[in-house]
Amino acid sequence: LEEIDDSAAALTVRGRVFLAQGEIERAVADLDKALAMQAQFVPAGVARAKVDLLRGDARAAISRLEPMYGNSASSALVVAYADALRVSGSLSKARDILRERSERAPSASLLVGLAEVERSAGNLETAVAVYQEAIDLAPRSEDARLGAALLEIDQGRIQAGREIVEAIVRDGAE
Repeated sequence: LEEIDDSAAALTVRGRVFLAQGEIERAVADLDKALAMQAQFVPAGVARAKVDLLRGDARAAISRLEPMYGNSASSALVVAYADALRVSGSLSKARDILRERSERAPSASLLVGLAEVERSAGNLETAVAVYQEAIDLAPRSEDARLGAALLEIDQGRIQAGREIVEAIVRDGAE
């Protein structure tokens, strides 16, 4: 990974790899360099916002993503922006953004984000329904299925959660 093209795209990929490996400072260096090259490069902005959230700085994530956000924003940007809003406590704004976008162009990632907002707001039955919507849309979505499993476990339905996790493991082994 040391010898890569010095483009914003390549730096972003390497930064995301470092992030996945838990090498936060190396990730930040590459992502910041990519953003210095292309300030509105969405993949770098989304990854850098994830670092902000890992560091507990939702405001920095929001500030980073807001200039990139618009009606034509990718699902990844919408989910990242809404997640930053959710973490900051702006649940209704996050909910509105995700609902509006998922009504226009439904995707499992948007619905998982919406389910997380509902879960954070304490609307657990709504969260269950939205996770199920995501699963119906993308039956093999690990994020949707794992979110549903964890919610089942959190609600004391341990066996139901376990069955979902076991199905995810089984499907991954096929």
